[in-house]
Parts: sequence; C-alpha cells; structure tokens
Amino acid sequence: MIRNINDTVKDYVPPIQVYNPLPAANKSDRVGGTDLIDLFDTPHNRQITWDHMLRQTSDWEGTLWGKPDWADRPEDSDNWMKRPRHKPGTSTNKTTRA
Repeated sequence: MIRNINDTVKDYVPPIQVYNPLPAANKSDRVGGTDLIDLFDTPHNRQITWDHMLRQTSDWEGTLWGKPDWADRPEDSDNWMKRPRHKPGTSTNKTTRA
C-alpha cells in the first residue's frame, strides 16, 4: 500500500521483466544484456510522486507494453520526443498523461 501520496513511485514499482517468446531473438549479442525495464529509472521519472500520477501531471516518459508514451498523442511523434519535459506536477496540459 502507498504510505504517502508524496512518496516517489520509483520506491514502490520494481523493474519489469521483458517477455520474449521468440527464442530466435535470444542471440549471442544479448548475452550480458538486461531483460528488465525500470519504468522510473530516468532523471525525470525518478522525481514522479503518486500525487503527480493521480493528478496526471507526471509527464512520465518511456515505453510500456511495447508502446511509447507519445503513441497516443495527436502531435507528430518527432516533435513530441524533442519537446521539453515539464517538471512533474507543473504541467497543466490536458494531454499529459501519467
């Protein structure tokens, strides 16, 4: 359970293991590579609190379930990926999602 909504999400959410059902993708260049994705292990995402997520003001960046955070944005993906990130909790943009 969440102890405080001002706690950072990174302290609660463990890395997730990538599922790859295709053995052909398990080639030698993957040896030593990680099969874990830490959704909150970027300088920006480490600052995100539960309060930011609940108010949808986190400006979270990354890929989840194989879809990048910009996949459902109406803007051009090139522009979305190059845009400045808002400090978590400061965005009032209604298209910003957790």
